[in-house]
Amino acid sequence: MNVTNIANLYASLQTTSVSSGSKVSRSFEQAASRLESELQSTQVKISAYGQVKAGFAGIEAAGQTLAKGDKISAADTKKALQSLVDAYNQTRSAAAGTEAGYATNAANSLRRAVASSGMNDELQALGIMRGSDGSLALDTKKLDAALAADKGAVQKAAASLGGAMQSVATRALSENSGINRTLESLNTRASALEGQQSGIASLIELQQRTSSSYGASSGISSYLSIFRM
Repeated sequence: MNVTNIANLYASLQTTSVSSGSKVSRSFEQAASRLESELQSTQVKISAYGQVKAGFAGIEAAGQTLAKGDKISAADTKKALQSLVDAYNQTRSAAAGTEAGYATNAANSLRRAVASSGMNDELQALGIMRGSDGSLALDTKKLDAALAADKGAVQKAAASLGGAMQSVATRALSENSGINRTLESLNTRASALEGQQSGIASLIELQQRTSSSYGASSGISSYLSIFRM
């Protein structure tokens, strides 16, 4: 949307009649509606990327716990594995709600880390199954039995799986990662749209106070800078 062009149109209507003032009002309302639509779309994207980041943060935290191996209890191993599985599923689901880009690429790297042939034995030893949709599920009964039979072997497998997934998560969460850069760009865009909304609201209020037309006293030119990105 070129809001500057709209604003220039309004300026050209400074000496028009009351009926033209109504056209100005409708144009303002249309601009406000478009800005609101763009802002809502941007906020949806921000939310999705935020969920992707939260999922990777959960993976990183669970991986760090599992990396302790036999230095933690069986109960803590079980809890961390469940957190790892839940965070993995959350990350994949959230990334699927974004456009193709950094989030989907990171999610694919995570999937590959879990689906690699080297992880098959670990998944089986931990009672973790892959669903047809790519999600993971933890069979707690199998895990309990494995922990009771050989706690050390289970914790070693958990550390291996957690480490592979944590490595992907750490890259995805790094300060200069594509995910963080995209999220920063989206937040900047949202702030700009909110600023434009404020400018449009001021113009609408100004227009409503005029009885017939926009004159030089309307100060419309002072608002044009609001819409220059």
